[in-house]
Parts: sequence; structure tokens; C-alpha cells
Amino acid sequence: MGANASTSKYRDKSSVTIPTSSEDILRKTYQFLRWIPVSEEFDLESAAQNIAQQAQVIKYSESTVIIQKGTVGEGIYIILSGEAVVLSEGEEQQAIAHIMEGEFFGEVSCFFGNLCTATVMTVAKAKLLFLRKDMLATVLQLKVDPGNKEEQLKWFHYSLSGPMKPWNL
Repeated sequence: MGANASTSKYRDKSSVTIPTSSEDILRKTYQFLRWIPVSEEFDLESAAQNIAQQAQVIKYSESTVIIQKGTVGEGIYIILSGEAVVLSEGEEQQAIAHIMEGEFFGEVSCFFGNLCTATVMTVAKAKLLFLRKDMLATVLQLKVDPGNKEEQLKWFHYSLSGPMKPWNL
């Protein structure tokens, strides 16, 4: 997955790429892409197929940190099965939000270049679809209008109210 040094020390060393239903990957990728503000002529189905072919499915053990607050985001994670939690700051970290199957996180860091704003950890064994930042940039090149703040705000507002929620991490 090409983890950088700041996040690799948190990733479970037994995490491996594992097979999963290609239909499920394509469906989750398509659902994710529907939340991105793109032009009307953008071929969503083709982009979903391209991304799904390049995405990685990664298995995580219980209590494994997936992303760490303050690190550079490597991409976007979509939960295929299992559950993760967003942890509070401080010595006694507590779960402040749950991220369930079909929901995603890491998009703000990925699309806007921010550092990760929270730590996300698995609750139990989990299977996540990982969409690398560089791969998304290539597939979506010039498709997302970074200057269209109104569309970005609409995307975040609509995403938070929909069945697939981003967690702005």
C-alpha cells in the first residue's frame, strides 16, 4: 500500500490484501463517486470501474489504528465489513463517532491536502477498500472543480445527510 513511515508503525503487520466480491467493490466505489462534485459529462461508471480495478482491499485486526491524527493522508478508506471508531484526543482516548459498513473517511485529507484531523481505529476485524490518493488524482484529473467552493460545501452537507457518510478526516 506504500504507507509512509508515520502511519506504517500503526498499521497491523498482519494486514494483507484479500479477495472480495468485485461487484461489491464496484458498487461501493460507484456510491462513493456519486458524492464527488463533477461535471455532468463525467463518466461516473467508467471512473468507478477504473478505480475499483486499482483499489486495494485490506483486512485489519481488532483495535488497529488505520489513520493517525496529524499524519498525511494516503487516500480514502471505505468500510466493506466491520466497524471503526473516531477517537477523542487526550490520554484516555474514547470513541466519539462510529464509522459503519459503507461509510468512508480520509477524503478531506486526500482531496484538500490537510493533515488527518483524528485517529481512526477498528473496533473488531474489518475489511476496508483503500483508494490511493495518487490513483484518485489520476482518474479524477480535472474532473473535480477545486475552485467551486459552493459545490464542495453542497457535497459535504449532502454527504453528511446521506446513507454513505464521509467523516472529514
